[in-house]
Amino acid sequence: MAKLFLMPIALMKQIMTILILMSMGSCLSCQTVDHDAIEKQMRRNMRKQHLPAMAVTVVRGEDILFQKALGLIDVENRIPASTQTVFKLWSMAKAFTAIEIFREIEEGLVDLNAPLTRYLTDFSIQSSFSGNDSITVRDVLAHRSGLPRHEGLLPAGMERDLNYLERFECGAANCYSAYPVATRFKYSNLGYDLLGRVIEESRNEGFFKHMKLNLLNDLGMKNADFYSGAIDSSLHRALGYGYQKRNYIPYLQYDINNFPSGNLYATIEDLSAFLQSVFGGELFDKEGTLSRMLADHYSHPGDPQTMGLGWKLARMENGETLVWHDGGPTEGIGSLIAFVPEHKIGIALIGNGTTFSGFYSLQFAMNILDMVLEVNQEDTRGKDRKVIKTDQTGREKVEVSSEDMQELEGSYAAFGSLIEVKRKGKKLKASIGGLSLILLPESDTEFGVTHWMEKTGLTRIIKPPVDFTEIRISFRKVGPDGSGCMILHMMDVSHEICPKYPRQSSVPELWRTLCGSYRRADRIPGGTWETPGEGRTEIWLKDGVLGMSGAYGPVLPVSDTILRVMGGAYHGEYLDLDPQSGVILHQKWAFVPERDQ
Repeated sequence: MAKLFLMPIALMKQIMTILILMSMGSCLSCQTVDHDAIEKQMRRNMRKQHLPAMAVTVVRGEDILFQKALGLIDVENRIPASTQTVFKLWSMAKAFTAIEIFREIEEGLVDLNAPLTRYLTDFSIQSSFSGNDSITVRDVLAHRSGLPRHEGLLPAGMERDLNYLERFECGAANCYSAYPVATRFKYSNLGYDLLGRVIEESRNEGFFKHMKLNLLNDLGMKNADFYSGAIDSSLHRALGYGYQKRNYIPYLQYDINNFPSGNLYATIEDLSAFLQSVFGGELFDKEGTLSRMLADHYSHPGDPQTMGLGWKLARMENGETLVWHDGGPTEGIGSLIAFVPEHKIGIALIGNGTTFSGFYSLQFAMNILDMVLEVNQEDTRGKDRKVIKTDQTGREKVEVSSEDMQELEGSYAAFGSLIEVKRKGKKLKASIGGLSLILLPESDTEFGVTHWMEKTGLTRIIKPPVDFTEIRISFRKVGPDGSGCMILHMMDVSHEICPKYPRQSSVPELWRTLCGSYRRADRIPGGTWETPGEGRTEIWLKDGVLGMSGAYGPVLPVSDTILRVMGGAYHGEYLDLDPQSGVILHQKWAFVPERDQ
């Protein structure tokens, strides 16, 4: 042993260095992140999206490669963002509710294929579809349950005292299914609130208490919570912001009753800990459970939206699967978690602005992940489509007959608005919100998209609002029942199904009587409603299309008492019309004509 102490100091240092390098080998292999480049992209994104603050973390395996917060979380009081700032993540809550459901599946407390009624005995929903199949836990997790977006009104005469989540269970009885079960992607907050109720019933414990003590704490998310009142008061909580006329408009981040679907608070440090738990295999006890969550469910040519069970799925440029979920940003904060399971690398990001939607946050995340992974492979998207570069657009020239183009013409409901498809000469054009696009046929039902800016090369100088090369359009032709739709594919990530609005040879008188201004009121069980608020909702008739303002968009009367929402956040949902009073009812809201006030 004495000889060891006589070892030259330089040699001892060399051995120690080798030992340290060996112990840090996995970490050093990760040090390919250009911190300055990521921060530069953050600042550029903040300017472009008008975000007062932004927080980002990049994790590989159990190593944090990058973690930083920039900007202000309170513009008025000049409070800077930090990695311990608490942000409300809104719909990011759904991913964590799904994780807890899968933990219960592992324990045998919940069956993935069991109907909701096995766990929620008071649950029921009305349906106008034949068959009326039971809604299973799997259907809800994949947003293919047909459930409406939001909760319904409690039934009249409900005497027992209900907690928050029981109200969703009982109130569904006053709702209608938007689609038949397992047929179409329909994002539903109500569905995940019902899953939260399943958790309460199976755990025999309140939702946010159980989730804090047994899930968030277990994942090392020490400052995360589903209830703001339990958050450490010494931590700053970020305000959300809108941006109007070069001014930031603050949005308070408040608690909502929808704990399981949208009431999660966390710091960027918490999200780092979460990603480390994912890659460290700490989410579940069984090895195959995570893979089971991340398998695509129900997507098909008629509805190509990929969705796992609790997580959204996308394909990166090298063909690998990207797993992600976003939250907000309508309420002033947008958030996102994304990871590539094959490489055990992920990113989480938060921006406090209404502009930071999932469409933009996902592009930012993919850019950073590409940078970290050093993806130099050729873009594999679209290799199943034959493409011959014949001009500057790189599209294949395919001839489509005038008859086929005529069949595709029409108005299609999308994003709460309309896309008009019309022939112009030998070309088919689509216009929405003042943006006119040229459709480049790849078959008689599949089209690429270009714009005059792209054809002239102007997009190299002026960046348009969208990358036209990332958009494809496909049509499902009108069938015997008169149906038909257009599917808008964006980056092979999001797929908007746009039903064709039926042409009217003559406009029914009912449609004209619906036109006018309405004020929204909260409904009261028993058939009445509170005093209407100040906000107006307009219904108008233009070119044979009945439009409704707000999140509704085009609506279509299907009888003298029922209207159906054709596009936007509430697509597929039903509105009840009282012909005598003219009041329109939608679940827990009443739209009262101003002439009656």
